[in-house]
Amino acid sequence: MIGLADLTQMLITTAEWLAVASLKSIPLIAFIFILQRVLRKKLSAAAHYLLWFSVIISLTIPFGWNLQLKPISNTGTSSAETFAASSLSLASIETSAETIPIGMQPPALSSQAASSGIELDIGLLKQHYRLPLAIIWLCGLLLLASITLKRAQYFYRIKRNAGSAPADLLALLEQCKIKLQLKQSIALLSSRDIQSPITLGWLRSAIVLPENIERQFAPEHLQHVLLHELGHIKRQDILCSWTICAINILHWFNPFVWLACRKMRMDMEVACDALVLKHLPPLQHKRYGATLIEISQIPRVSPRVATSLGILENHSELKERLTMIKEFSTMSAKKTAFVAVILMATAITALAQPNLESNSSNATHSATKNKSAAESGTTVKEFAVRAEKDLKIKVLVGQDYANKNIQINISEEPMNYGQVLTQLKINDFTAYKSKDYIQIIPMKDARSVNIPVVEKGKSYFEDEVVTDSIRTEKACVSTVIAAVRPLIPFNGHLTGYEDGRTMVISDTYGNIQRIRNIVKSLEDNLKTPQDCKSMQLPEERPQNKSNK
Repeated sequence: MIGLADLTQMLITTAEWLAVASLKSIPLIAFIFILQRVLRKKLSAAAHYLLWFSVIISLTIPFGWNLQLKPISNTGTSSAETFAASSLSLASIETSAETIPIGMQPPALSSQAASSGIELDIGLLKQHYRLPLAIIWLCGLLLLASITLKRAQYFYRIKRNAGSAPADLLALLEQCKIKLQLKQSIALLSSRDIQSPITLGWLRSAIVLPENIERQFAPEHLQHVLLHELGHIKRQDILCSWTICAINILHWFNPFVWLACRKMRMDMEVACDALVLKHLPPLQHKRYGATLIEISQIPRVSPRVATSLGILENHSELKERLTMIKEFSTMSAKKTAFVAVILMATAITALAQPNLESNSSNATHSATKNKSAAESGTTVKEFAVRAEKDLKIKVLVGQDYANKNIQINISEEPMNYGQVLTQLKINDFTAYKSKDYIQIIPMKDARSVNIPVVEKGKSYFEDEVVTDSIRTEKACVSTVIAAVRPLIPFNGHLTGYEDGRTMVISDTYGNIQRIRNIVKSLEDNLKTPQDCKSMQLPEERPQNKSNK
């Protein structure tokens, strides 16, 4: 079952991946703008539009080939060691500070950073801001998604309430379908709630025309309108429009993506115009431009939505579309091959995933070694600093073992006392808590200090060392001790009380509960109570040096 921590990590990972994808797409967006301007007369309208598919690949596909970036070296210290430990990948952004908890960085690392002029700890910045930034991204996504879905619902409600178009328009639609060689079933509707034609639906496409449009435009203009809307359907532009809309929502924080998505839609309309012109005789090209001018004069009252398409989405694009109509020509085979090479190159470029690595294998090996040391070479004193920060209480460490290395495995989230005890337990350490401080001690010394005595109604952590007593009802302690003594670690303590039915244990609270359950199970198998007066308590286990 997925918990809150898992969902939080998924949110952070997704937001970081989108941030990397968004940033790496900026140079590609700029390159396409430049390429379109330089090759404006050499590329067809469809080629202009297809160039943007490389940006879509860059913003949506989380895999590809690694792009090696050589870091800038710093004087005195190889920057390869710094960058290799914080390699940038598409799936996540990892830094060495992730594996070295906050407050546990060795002093040498801090002095090195200060001497090289580093004023900002990237790992610290990441821990404090990655979740809030991910939440801000999610809020923006939900807001834009709700606005888009609300507008889409408005138009689909128009589609649902629209009536069938007049018979002469239905006949004209069939003629246009034949002209474009389109066999798909398409509904032609009429509505009083819109002012200009729109196309809705990808799987079940429908063209919705304003009511009485046949009275406003000549049959030739209506034919151009229907050809354009059918062109969108033939080219699968509704699906592309939904994809562009989704990219805009996911990358709402990047103004370059907004600019690219706006240009994509504009080039989509121009490419659709080019498809219509391809099926019209040259003498009608100027008349098609006149249709666009005629449509642009319709007052627009209803809102537009990115997931619907019309013959004229925005007046600002009219000039570019009329220019394309004036200069329209089909591409030669040579130009088509040239465009294919460009499209292939941009698509390959879009799959590049940035990866900061050094050009020295020794430096990379050194960084890996340092990372491993950060995971396994943390000292008890450094761990105490982290625990003190998380628990908000003074944590003391004895001088004899303060610099001993221990193995830890903790996340960036603050630890509670139970997690601190668990990390210490796997390293043969524990801690006991007083009113004003916590002291870390070796596990072997636990039974000689003031560890808690278990009280009814009070909760304890699984790995907290405590003292408890277990009273039997039927079994004698001598019998029970013989059965459960192998379950008590060498550092624990187990003895029987002279009444023959009580035993005292010093061990972790979790293990004591396990022994309590075992004792209950043993007693459940006894039909009558044992006579404990005749039984002698077993002697205490001798200290075995080989077990130390």
